[in-house]
Amino acid sequence: MENIVKGRAREESLLRLLNHPNILALIGVHEHEETKEEAHKRGSSDTNVRSCLVMERCSGSLGDLLKKLGRGLLEWEASYLVDQILEATAYMHNENVIHRYTKQKYYVYIFLYQLNIAL
Repeated sequence: MENIVKGRAREESLLRLLNHPNILALIGVHEHEETKEEAHKRGSSDTNVRSCLVMERCSGSLGDLLKKLGRGLLEWEASYLVDQILEATAYMHNENVIHRYTKQKYYVYIFLYQLNIAL
């Protein structure tokens, strides 16, 4: 449990550190302390504090964008989107942050040609 708390705190601090137009922004953190009844339902007498990270709204993943377009990307479109990914990645590297999961689902779009990286 302690590792989960440390991991969540680290993720939150990284998201607060990173401020780039192509990185999904952290809006805030909502914390909820569970009731004794909720703790009892999961078989514990100790209550936990649950945290929810409130992130910038996105419209979907890169895969969703491709489905919405109903076709492959034109060369200029692909170039424009890859440029956004590379700019955000370079920014993270300059901040000594490495994004280990470079999967399609972590590239999300806000508007049609505004691509962001979700951490």
